[in-house]
Amino acid sequence: AAMTAVPLPKRLIINCDDFGWDEPATQAILELGAAGQVSSTTVMANFASAAELRELAQLASPTLSVGLHLTLNAGQPLSAASQVPSLVNADGQFYSSSQLWQRFLQGKVRRTELRLEIAAQLRHLAAAGLDLTHADSHQHLHQYPLLGPTL
Repeated sequence: AAMTAVPLPKRLIINCDDFGWDEPATQAILELGAAGQVSSTTVMANFASAAELRELAQLASPTLSVGLHLTLNAGQPLSAASQVPSLVNADGQFYSSSQLWQRFLQGKVRRTELRLEIAAQLRHLAAAGLDLTHADSHQHLHQYPLLGPTL
């Protein structure tokens, strides 16, 4: 007997990244989440304030999932700069995307430091009471050959 394929219901997921980047974006995401107009958001752990994370934790539910928006190319790391020197400049700021890519190509980015900072960002959001369901990255860093396997 031939099997008949049963079509699966389609579901549109609308994710707002950059939660924590700045106040206007963060407030818009909170408002859209509260109104049920977005499915999920991803958080820039090194930018979001404690108050913003508390507000997001109150909104998070089966209808609003929360993930990590891994950020390794903007702002400061959550790890001490001395623990991730291959990822930061002399001012303790992450390198820009293009600088990080150049450093990667030159073999100057250490996988152990990537793991350390990724873990710090995950721990920070977990400590804020967020149950993470997914992850993406700022400016698509997860597509970098070194970062993909590290994740």
